[in-house]
Amino acid sequence: MVSLAREESRRARSEHLLRQSEEKFRALFEGTSQPVVLHDESGILEANPSWFRHLGYAGLDSVKGKHPAQLSAPIQPGGERAEVLAQQRVADALANGSARFEWVVLRSDGTELPIEVFLTPI
Repeated sequence: MVSLAREESRRARSEHLLRQSEEKFRALFEGTSQPVVLHDESGILEANPSWFRHLGYAGLDSVKGKHPAQLSAPIQPGGERAEVLAQQRVADALANGSARFEWVVLRSDGTELPIEVFLTPI
């Protein structure tokens, strides 16, 4: 019985620490003035309020599941297609731990916005 009680206490403490960590991450993610978007191979998973403000999208439902290249100028600076260049940039980030580059995204109204991207795998 004592062993079971100790294990339950450890589990409860671990869950509490995990909740605290998640709350800190959420506060940082939502509170930063820097636009942040989380995505994987299947598309956008989450974006922070600053990202929505900068790009003019109403909310996650309007972009969830879309690949960032779909929300980009089709031809990027240098003349390369966004889809091809995006794959190269992701490969660079995976190989080197991060990638930093200039990119042109499209706001919800279709206007182009030049940005600097810092891509980091997590």
